[in-house]
Amino acid sequence: MTIELLEPSKVKIVLSKQDLLDLAIDLEHIDGNDRDANAVLLELLSMAAQKTGFSASGSRMLVEVFRGKGNACTIVFTCVPDRPAKALNRQKNRILTPVVYEFPDMETLITTCTRLYSGFCHKIYRSALYRGDSKYHLILYPLDPKTTEAFLSEFGKKVGQGNFCVSYTVEHTTPVIEEDAIETLANYLG
Repeated sequence: MTIELLEPSKVKIVLSKQDLLDLAIDLEHIDGNDRDANAVLLELLSMAAQKTGFSASGSRMLVEVFRGKGNACTIVFTCVPDRPAKALNRQKNRILTPVVYEFPDMETLITTCTRLYSGFCHKIYRSALYRGDSKYHLILYPLDPKTTEAFLSEFGKKVGQGNFCVSYTVEHTTPVIEEDAIETLANYLG
């Protein structure tokens, strides 16, 4: 067994075939769900701390297991820092800034939602659809406002953004699909 401190937050442990047998490690069951495997991983972390001074206390841990030649393996433990509160707040603010788009007819709306779903569904947190004044109003909560708005401006008209605009839309139009509107339209009509 060799233990090497790669960085202050990363340690590498190389185990031979004999080390695996001595520690009773089964590489097929070394995932986060096996209690025995987790105990062995904690024991290896303890050995690494004694030998190199590596400390993982209070951190989330990324554990990578790589098979080596001759049934040996390499295990890399990396402390993963928590996301700064400032970054979380920025993401939270983006999620909570809704945008309302208007579409003149159902055909344009379905085409837009199908394309939006296939290319940008991972960038939309929530969506809802309302109808009023013979037009369709799509309410979006984009995770990446610039990208989704650039795409949507090709097909629809931006009515506004923010909670006031959403409240006005909800109050003065009729709900059609109140949750997952983009996904629903793309899957069933697209």
